[in-house]
Amino acid sequence: MGYIDQLLEQSRYIKPMGMELGLPPGQAYSSYYPLWESQTPQYIQPSIYQTVQSTFRTNEFVYSIIIKRALAEAKGHFRVNDNTGEQVKEIKNHELTKLIRHPNKNMTENDFWGIKRISQDLAGFSAWEIEYNVLGEPMRLWFMRPDWCSFRRGQQDPLQYIRYQPWGLPFMDIPLVDPKTGQQKILFFSNAEDFDPIFPGVRFFSPAMHCLSQIESDNAATFFLRDFWAHGTHIPGILSVQQTVDENVANDYQRRWMETHGGVGGFNKPVVLGLGTTWIPTSMSFKDMAFSELDARTETRICNTFQIETIVADARAGLDVSSYNNKKEAVKDWYYGWVTDTWATNAEVMTTQMLPIYEENTTKFLCDFDVTTVYAMQEDRTAKWTRAVNAWEKRLITRNVALAEAGLDPVTGTEGQDYYIQATIRDQQTLTPEGDITETPEGSPKTSLTIPLEKQNEKQAQVELDAKMLEKKNFKQHMKGRDADKPFEWKHHSVAEQIKIEEEIESEARIKDFAAAINRAVDAKVV
Repeated sequence: MGYIDQLLEQSRYIKPMGMELGLPPGQAYSSYYPLWESQTPQYIQPSIYQTVQSTFRTNEFVYSIIIKRALAEAKGHFRVNDNTGEQVKEIKNHELTKLIRHPNKNMTENDFWGIKRISQDLAGFSAWEIEYNVLGEPMRLWFMRPDWCSFRRGQQDPLQYIRYQPWGLPFMDIPLVDPKTGQQKILFFSNAEDFDPIFPGVRFFSPAMHCLSQIESDNAATFFLRDFWAHGTHIPGILSVQQTVDENVANDYQRRWMETHGGVGGFNKPVVLGLGTTWIPTSMSFKDMAFSELDARTETRICNTFQIETIVADARAGLDVSSYNNKKEAVKDWYYGWVTDTWATNAEVMTTQMLPIYEENTTKFLCDFDVTTVYAMQEDRTAKWTRAVNAWEKRLITRNVALAEAGLDPVTGTEGQDYYIQATIRDQQTLTPEGDITETPEGSPKTSLTIPLEKQNEKQAQVELDAKMLEKKNFKQHMKGRDADKPFEWKHHSVAEQIKIEEEIESEARIKDFAAAINRAVDAKVV
């Protein structure tokens, strides 16, 4: 009976193998999780409190990196755009934008994105509880302290609840999405940087946790130096004498040595030893320990974990090779790399979690960040303007395409589809303050702003001339090729100019044929 009871007990835990688990057709087995993960709150390891104490509140180098990342992320300003037209257009004062500008009465948009980044770098996530009014409209966003959070899964839901328990208060299980109403309760940020493959979706592993051992080693080196400066001859050694000494004499030597050379006031005093007395250090000196190399190694590994260049972080390894120019380029590359990717991730989170609260059809809208005020990206914005103007002047793109490339709003009507046309001279024009041409009583236009031919933009005229010469050359090659029977696409020549060019080519062809005929006749006569 005991053996049968044991088999029955095991059968309670052993499920049938293969396709006999009873899953609905097409359902993923990997979407199920152990029961204990949905019934018992999961805590992040190492503890968030310990991580914050060892990194952000102790190590100034890690603090400076996290603050750099937070300030960089906060430079972009969130916006909601209308995505229904040909050009994406910002919606001024959208309700979601206004909420992010002032998440609560004590916080601005810069504070919101900066605090979000600090929490994510330390805890691996950033959670904000959404407060609604009686109409179901979001009013405020409240930061959830990460070390008061634990997590629970749901049925086929990697993360369903956050258990929030402030010290001394009862806990509350807050769903990310209300299972009854479908209302978003928590705005939650966490990305691939914070992914824990052992506990996916329910525990998180921040950059600070990844390099915690390196940070603690750096802290230990700092504590060692502090202890050395506080206690003087901290480096151990042996005070050796030639004669035989008992315990009392040895203790007396030790006491007198520490009175003279111990402590902050004594470690700089010169050592005076009698005949037969020697001092033998038993540990390495600062030079032997290669503090500079150790600092550079530790700081480089920390920078790699936080995805920031050593030059940007002002680390020892970066300062040795830095200059104004290469640091400027490094900062720019960092913004176009990690910072830009972070803005894109934040925009996706806002689109999936917050935008549905305000808009039923989210495909008509686009969330992104306005970076026109970010200094590190302004040089490239100038290059975009130059590229757009050059392409417009060379008639490669239309006016509206050039405006979009430069980040400007398009013009309405057929004018936006026009290609660049070089300014021509009309008799005389008068422009009203509204930009219209007025006519004199005699019926002829008059202007106070004349544009004589010799004052035209020489650069534009040269560009147009070069384009015509190139087009003429291409036409000649076209007529000599196998596609000569196909029409040629003219862009820069008028119809009269096209006819003239064709006549020139035909005339040149006739002359060549006539010359060839004469040469053949002469050759035949000679023969």
